[in-house]
Amino acid sequence: MLEILPKNKRETAREYVTRVLKYNIVNLNLKPGQAISENEIAELLGVSRTPVREAFLELAKASIVEVYPQKGTYISLIDMEMVEEARFMRCVLEKAIVGLACETLTEKDFIFLQHNLELQEYCVSRGDYKQLLEHDNDFHKYLFKACNKERVYNTLRGMMTHFDRVRILNLAEMDMRKTVDEHKAIL
Repeated sequence: MLEILPKNKRETAREYVTRVLKYNIVNLNLKPGQAISENEIAELLGVSRTPVREAFLELAKASIVEVYPQKGTYISLIDMEMVEEARFMRCVLEKAIVGLACETLTEKDFIFLQHNLELQEYCVSRGDYKQLLEHDNDFHKYLFKACNKERVYNTLRGMMTHFDRVRILNLAEMDMRKTVDEHKAIL
């Protein structure tokens, strides 16, 4: 079942559709291999078919959906090679960013990250693995931003969709506490 997100004020219809679809793909509301309809998505999101078609093409370029002309559009299966590449890139970059953060973070930055950890703890207590993944991503995004490496983070995020689908499966089926403990160790 597609989870409808509120539209942000400044985003275009294409950006909105792309964000909603990507969110639902990562959170497995749209399952790997599932067919999705341009008409249904347009109707559910209250947009014309053009931004949906554009979103499908954008997501296809990122290997998140597969578009077969005259046959339909399908959610891509999880590509384990892409998962491994994203995991590798994340590990390498995050080790470097933590080293840089040790030299640049301020007290204000530590307060923000501590608050983020409290939100993660709350998610664990409620069993809310979807929100935990968002706070997890916010934690890492903040580290990159505080070190003035936000473009590097955005490049990394562009590769993370398949990896995030595996992460959401892990959070749903395994101990969410491990994620929070790892972030505590980083901080």
